Amino acid sequence: MPNSSSHRQDQLAAEIRTLLGSGLPGDARSLAALARSSLLGCVAADVLAGVAGRSRIAFFPDGATIVTEREVDDLGVFVLARGTAAVSIDDRPLGMLRRGDAFGVVATLDGGTRTATVRAAGAVRCVVLSTACFHELLHDAPSLARRLLVELAGLLRPAAARPASSSSSA
Repeated sequence: MPNSSSHRQDQLAAEIRTLLGSGLPGDARSLAALARSSLLGCVAADVLAGVAGRSRIAFFPDGATIVTEREVDDLGVFVLARGTAAVSIDDRPLGMLRRGDAFGVVATLDGGTRTATVRAAGAVRCVVLSTACFHELLHDAPSLARRLLVELAGLLRPAAARPASSSSSA
């Protein structure tokens, strides 16, 4: 019996062939990009194919701001399909995003502000999942919801381990 990774790859290849055969090359490219995302690696191929059909492609030239920290924009979740992007908070560089990286999850989950600014470092192509599409995906793929809970807990744990600062003196 094939392992689950090769089985998923076979299913993804079949879904891509179906989309191409149906005259939907854009959806096939979106599916391929979403399938490379480490965030979405737990999502079944047929569910991901449905998401690809409801996603949109966005292009950004070098230096363009994709999302801006502290802004509410309701744009959704981005998956980098091509290129790299720089992440910063308060103009302090935090790192680079590469093909397959997803960003915008926190603001999309809670409807709040963006937690960082992301700028294209060269030409960038993203697959964008609208807020509604991402929320539907969480409903349809409980494994994704679990993965996000674990990742968010990992982000919170260091903050919870720090001693609370006291604003009053004894």
